[in-house]
Amino acid sequence: MLMVNADDKNADGSTERVKAVLRNQATDGIDIHRTAAIKALSRIDLNGSVFVFIKALLDEDEDVRADASEALVRTGDKRAAKQLHENLLGDPAAQVKLNAIDALAVMGHKEVIPLLRRLLKGRDEEIVWDEDEFYASEWDDWTDVQLHALKALGTLRAQDAVPDIVEALGDMDTHDIMETGFRVLASLGRSGIEALGAFLDHADARCRRRSAAVLASSRSPHAAAAIARALSHKDADVRYACGGALMSIDPADARVKILLADANPAIRAAMASGCLQHHRDMAAILIKDPDTAVRRAVYQVLAAVPDLLDAKTALVALEADRRADDEKTAAAAIQASMVIAPDDLRPQMIEELADENVAVEIRLAILKALENDTSEEALEVLIGNLAVDKRQLRLKSMTALARMAANAPWPNMAGDALLSALRGELIPPPEMPEEKEPDVVEADFDNKNEPEPEAEADEDAQEEAQEDAEPDIPQSTLAAILSDDPVIAEVLKKKTETVGLSPQDMEFLQIATDRKKKNERRRLSPDPVVAPYQDVRRFAARLLGDVRRSEVMQALGEALSDPDKEVVRIAADSLTHFEGKGSDEAEAVTKNIIAALAITDPETRVFLIRALGRMGGEDAVETLRALTQDLDSYIVAEAVEALDFLGRGDPDLAALLDDNAPRVRLAAARMIAGLQDDAFIGDLVDFSLAHDGYHRREGGRLLRRVNPEAANAQLLAILKDASRKIEWLSVIETLEEINVQKDSISVA
Repeated sequence: MLMVNADDKNADGSTERVKAVLRNQATDGIDIHRTAAIKALSRIDLNGSVFVFIKALLDEDEDVRADASEALVRTGDKRAAKQLHENLLGDPAAQVKLNAIDALAVMGHKEVIPLLRRLLKGRDEEIVWDEDEFYASEWDDWTDVQLHALKALGTLRAQDAVPDIVEALGDMDTHDIMETGFRVLASLGRSGIEALGAFLDHADARCRRRSAAVLASSRSPHAAAAIARALSHKDADVRYACGGALMSIDPADARVKILLADANPAIRAAMASGCLQHHRDMAAILIKDPDTAVRRAVYQVLAAVPDLLDAKTALVALEADRRADDEKTAAAAIQASMVIAPDDLRPQMIEELADENVAVEIRLAILKALENDTSEEALEVLIGNLAVDKRQLRLKSMTALARMAANAPWPNMAGDALLSALRGELIPPPEMPEEKEPDVVEADFDNKNEPEPEAEADEDAQEEAQEDAEPDIPQSTLAAILSDDPVIAEVLKKKTETVGLSPQDMEFLQIATDRKKKNERRRLSPDPVVAPYQDVRRFAARLLGDVRRSEVMQALGEALSDPDKEVVRIAADSLTHFEGKGSDEAEAVTKNIIAALAITDPETRVFLIRALGRMGGEDAVETLRALTQDLDSYIVAEAVEALDFLGRGDPDLAALLDDNAPRVRLAAARMIAGLQDDAFIGDLVDFSLAHDGYHRREGGRLLRRVNPEAANAQLLAILKDASRKIEWLSVIETLEEINVQKDSISVA
């Protein structure tokens, strides 16, 4: 623990005192301390340290000048304009030049406009450039300066610079500035808009598209004529770029209506998807469009906005496409029909959903249309789909069941089905054939049983063909169920992070890999084929995490003894969604977790510890405290975090603040900070500075929560101690995090 005398304990630890000390460091400290102090002041006292930043623009260290000029960009204080202009001319550091340009633009320093216009064309002789850096890195700083000068001219509303900008954009070999240049032109009034409109007929296709999109996005009153020209342009890409930009701003914009009748069917389809509901008079025309993609787009809008058309008119148009050869079109027509007339079509749709001869695309569309149908007939079909070979259909059926289980009064048929799936009752594992004793083959010691070259070549060819072949349907959860279904997207977000390996694990893994690398020819597939009986159980364990019922929690606890480690991990992760906190229902689950902790591998134990932290109870706390003595740092860190979550932080665990593993130190620091005890301020200061300040920023954020003034006092005392100068950089950055202004706080 940090030892300080009584005077230091009673020293001024106010933020004002911290600012004063940092200003001194920014002026009189060594280069790395000056840089750190400037950065800290830019977050702690941005507007109050302007003169410190201005003075730092003359610092001998270019990093200090760069950080000071960056701070002045944020202040926009015009008192720095003169010195920034001088730095732009005479400072060889590229970053200082860029910051100076940005800052002068923010300040509205119009005196710099002539120089910026010249910088659009090339290196200006009035400016000092770092020639040595150019030859060393082979990168021309002027390229970056040109882009910043272009943006600055837009900020300064320099309309006289329009010809210079057009000239700079004339070199289309450098597309880097095209988008920025067009946006700047769009901001420069009538002359800029007219210049931008001229690019609609440029020889370069990308130039035409981008200029059209920027024109439509400009909202300039001078752009109407150019936009009208873009919407009727002979280039379909120009029409779409302009219409798409207008639609993104306001889908009800009357100008985009012309594209709903465009000659290009791809444009009609895209515009129908985005804005048809705002131009309803076009729906009756487009639903009879000769192009299937256009009709499909209309059907998708109709499914979301069923009153888009008269029901009778819509159903007549949908009838033919419900049986279309194109599966995507038929699926869209079915979804729209089910929204418009669900009662009339439900029996037929339920029958087709259960028919394995119906295309998967169609069955998926029916499933989505029936996702809120809680009738027994629909549920039976969904449950039956859990055994089909098509993984996409299995998983979407389970997702629909999970939604019903969570929303319907408990208990319910959908929830019972998921629980049965978790237990392996719905789809039992296949019977394994009896193993036959292998034929005894006499070893050929002379040839060492090496394969024939032809056989090996054939095997390689087969493997390559298998790797290159595209599967009929996606085989991974991500590829199979990634869709516009928000529930499925939410499920995917909950994918559990894997636990990293310890240094010892990495060493053993490398040894094993080196031994096998010589003979290894196969690639691991990112989308492994999972047997339905395994897939259903694992996905059920995942989905049940959103069904917050005591029976579900108990079933997940019982699954922790399953021989399938993946089921155990997922079930444990799902249990983290329940907060038993020592309730009677959680007691049995706690026992399940503790039993599983004794027999499973280290990676699975991490998931179990997280679940234990949600269940709570004295048995859980006792087990977690014992695990803080484990040899595996991941286990220790998780156990500490679980205790912290339960509000059972242990002061004795402050010893872990100096653990060899960073993750353990950080977990312990968060727990100790949560105790809100000033007695541990010194320990947290030590934690922040130890190991070369590895946790200085995390430590500063924690100290800010506990007692910032007391922490400031102790850290300022260290800045007075020349014998600890090696720690001063960490001290400055810790002080920065403790005293940062609220509007400068970044996400930790």
